[in-house]
Amino acid sequence: MRIIIVDDHPLVQEALHQVLRALVPSAEVLKTQTLAGLRQLLSTSGVPTDLLLLDVTLEAGNTLDWLGSAPPELLSPRRVPVLLFTGGDNATLARANAIASEIASTLGYAGVVHKGAPGQVLQAAITQALGLKKVAHQALTPRHHALMRLVCVGATNLQIAGQLGVSQSTVKAHLSQIYDRLQVHNRGQAALQYAALYPLADAPAGATHA
Repeated sequence: MRIIIVDDHPLVQEALHQVLRALVPSAEVLKTQTLAGLRQLLSTSGVPTDLLLLDVTLEAGNTLDWLGSAPPELLSPRRVPVLLFTGGDNATLARANAIASEIASTLGYAGVVHKGAPGQVLQAAITQALGLKKVAHQALTPRHHALMRLVCVGATNLQIAGQLGVSQSTVKAHLSQIYDRLQVHNRGQAALQYAALYPLADAPAGATHA
């Protein structure tokens, strides 16, 4: 198994590498700080890449434009699953999730993890991307999925209530149930965990009304 980490911060690279060592100790892990370095790694080896961990905001290149161009290096000889890393606020996370949803249809798996997320969120995302056994958690109901899809794109409780045709108190009650099932403590952690476990392109559509 071969995994490539692309991040221009050495400490982040090392932290990701440590997580990978714990999850897939036999994997070959390659690291680079630029898109140019990534393209070289992809083109100079005949070994297929099983996962690409890619920083959204590389200083030396526009990651999102590159992904949007459907780079041939990620499509041949087989599609390379991409896991995006982002920093910033909820708006940044929502934008990264939207981008992941767009590229998933072309590149296959596309998940998003915030750089400040707990370690278990990152582990769940990598587990999902590599097709390993998922982290145990209680299953979400269709209405939970419908609600979380709105949470992940930055909707407020008022907006969610309007979209699903329920009261805000019902939204809060559902969120409390979701926190318990995803084993998180707040809205931000729930969004990160859900995005890791259920990439928006693959998440169940859920119910439109509660």
